[in-house]
Amino acid sequence: MLSSSTLIKACIAINIILLSFSLFNMTWDKRTLLQKDSPKPHQFTDPAMAYQILTQLDTYKPYNNGWNTTEAAKQYKSRFLGLTSDYKYCQKHRAYYVENPGYIFSQINFMTGWDNLIRTQVLQVIGNDVMPNTSRKLSKKVLPRSTEATDIKPDVNLIVTWAEMNYQRQVQTQYSCLGQMSDHIPGLNSVKVKGNLSETINKYALSTYKTRPYCFDSERFFPKTYSLRDPEQCREFFEIFNSEEHQRKKAQQKIVYFRKVGSGAHGTDGVFAVDDQEEISIKALYQNGTLCGEIQDDNLMQYSVHNPLLLNGRKFDFRIYMLIASVNPKIVYYHDGLLRVSLSNYDPNNLSKFSLMPNSDENDEVIRKARLKGDYQGKTAEEIREEYMWSLERLRDYLLENGYISDPDWLDNYLRPEFKKAMIHLVRMAGNDYLKISSVYELHGLDFILDENLKLWFIETNCRPAIEETTPFSRELFRKMFLDQYEIVIGLLRSRMKRVYEYVNHIIQREEAVWGSDGKVYMKNKPEKLKEFKEVIKNYFEPEFEPRKGNSFSKVMDENLTGVQRFSGLISKECL
Repeated sequence: MLSSSTLIKACIAINIILLSFSLFNMTWDKRTLLQKDSPKPHQFTDPAMAYQILTQLDTYKPYNNGWNTTEAAKQYKSRFLGLTSDYKYCQKHRAYYVENPGYIFSQINFMTGWDNLIRTQVLQVIGNDVMPNTSRKLSKKVLPRSTEATDIKPDVNLIVTWAEMNYQRQVQTQYSCLGQMSDHIPGLNSVKVKGNLSETINKYALSTYKTRPYCFDSERFFPKTYSLRDPEQCREFFEIFNSEEHQRKKAQQKIVYFRKVGSGAHGTDGVFAVDDQEEISIKALYQNGTLCGEIQDDNLMQYSVHNPLLLNGRKFDFRIYMLIASVNPKIVYYHDGLLRVSLSNYDPNNLSKFSLMPNSDENDEVIRKARLKGDYQGKTAEEIREEYMWSLERLRDYLLENGYISDPDWLDNYLRPEFKKAMIHLVRMAGNDYLKISSVYELHGLDFILDENLKLWFIETNCRPAIEETTPFSRELFRKMFLDQYEIVIGLLRSRMKRVYEYVNHIIQREEAVWGSDGKVYMKNKPEKLKEFKEVIKNYFEPEFEPRKGNSFSKVMDENLTGVQRFSGLISKECL
């Protein structure tokens, strides 16, 4: 006759199995059947015990994006991407994992709301689209009946969606569980919101390098920017704005400042050249500075880099990519990205965004006209596209041919190190704001410009960088970039879950956890195990999951390392 404790364990095991499959659609496809029959290279000694051990070790603190409890509850119950809201989701994901730990190492099961290149040419190449009907098009108001009870399936281990996910679902309870990777990091506002960026940079310069200005000069890194919502900065700006020095600069360079909307605007929508008419409007709104502190419009005044380097007479900027692959600890990668070149000759007296902003949507309008008419000013749409996007190598060749540089290794000796150092400083200045969990990552698009002295200026960061598939070059660049990104991200996930699997099995096999007569698992020396588990789930690569040598990302920062190696030797010892 079975003992009561044995019966309790058996019931718990059965319930976990049922729980792990409770969200599955019972229409099994061929792929699911093949997975069901495949051999299992990993197996927990006691899945029911493993579930309870992980429940006790995988603890979390609710993160509510600054909302109070009532507002958080309201937000986290809303519909998003046609998905239901379930505070027990991560429990179900954990239940599936303890019964099927091997799937983490053999499958990439993704859920995404995207319907572009990322889904069709990257994710569907490397993994299984287990929720093919999930789309941004599914809203609260338009939800087909077939999706009314849909939640993220418990076997999903890669979530690729919109930043709003962090405001619609609570991490570590409703999604982004321990055995998953999701593509947005909570806590990025200090750098992703234009209105906060300048303040973050200035604070970093003062707090970290006040006595070592040679390590980081904010005004040689980022064009001087004033937030007009800040009374002190606002008054300082108007003092300059009304000075004779400002009038002299206007006579020399026409545009001295750009006005930028600090939040809620994307691309060039919130950027305005401050010409005479714009200057009159700004002075009227703030009554020449007397209303500083009273006007709460989120306006930034950013000094214009008046001497931009031109390519064949046209302005350009860089869109360079930074992958924060982990925030626990911080692991950061660099990607070359591309140049975006204006299709119009630069004229400082021409105040249209078409001339001043190389990433203007008006470039797309020119391409559209060329496609409709067969050509635009004698050039086909394909020829125009080739003028719009350049590689770093094409820039180097142009600079060599035109005598700007003489070093054929200029990219590796100067430009790439400058980009990478900027990334390191950005992550260091904002890193304390990131929610420190192991299951999140994020790709950033960083914008830079070069002046005619080849001085590099950082302009802004974009946490949802546009994917512009306008040329064969850019299409292939993005395809490979995302394939390589997921190699890194999945490598960290598999490394982490390998350690979790081995650690929990170690506890079970050494009988450091026992079943109680009440059906609960009790661990020996639990406080020490909680400390050990925090180390186990920190992100770093196990040797078999390291990115291959041909990966197009290069590491610039890894907090698993110490000293100058933490920053790939790019930050000198005296500037650490």
